Amino acid sequence: MFKFALASENIKVKDSENNISVLDIYGNRYLTIKNNTIKPGDFLRSANGPAVLLMDNNKICFSKNSSIKIKSINNSKKLIKIIVLKGKFLFFTNQLSGFKYHIKINNNIIENNLGYIFLSKNPQNSFAIKTFKDNSYLYTNSSKKIKLNPYSFYDFKSKVTSKKNKNLFKKSDFLNQCFRKNYILSLPKEFKYKCSSLKNKIYCGYQ
Repeated sequence: MFKFALASENIKVKDSENNISVLDIYGNRYLTIKNNTIKPGDFLRSANGPAVLLMDNNKICFSKNSSIKIKSINNSKKLIKIIVLKGKFLFFTNQLSGFKYHIKINNNIIENNLGYIFLSKNPQNSFAIKTFKDNSYLYTNSSKKIKLNPYSFYDFKSKVTSKKNKNLFKKSDFLNQCFRKNYILSLPKEFKYKCSSLKNKIYCGYQ
């Protein structure tokens, strides 16, 4: 189900904030700007500060010195497959765009179909997941499917044992900034869909 295969499709950058450098499969290096395209095989990396990338109304917030690889993009299935290489990220899937993320971290796949999910990959190859309002799923390398409960923190060590504790998660400056940003997403009529945080919870809706 989650075999990665290189695809020839791409997705357009709607907007970006701060520097996100791209290294493509041809060795070209450049910074993401509005209307650039992101392609399979691209490596994306933030520098010494946090950065935000908007793609088709979905959002990825990078902490400083964080990097990912775009493994494949399937526009017909509305699916972006991403490999987390290092650092901390906040992924947001918008229900209006229809796109969802399959995020590979070590030998595990996180399925983010809607809403926010926080991921952190540590130098020791352990990783952490923080969920918010919406449900997500984790598929381990043994094909075991684990439902990730809302508003929970998971700490996965090298043997993929987990500990859940809501109090272990603390928002960093980059997360608070990402939550506060009311990025305006394209909608029909005059409604705008916005997300904001209140008392460590995320609220999204039409305003």
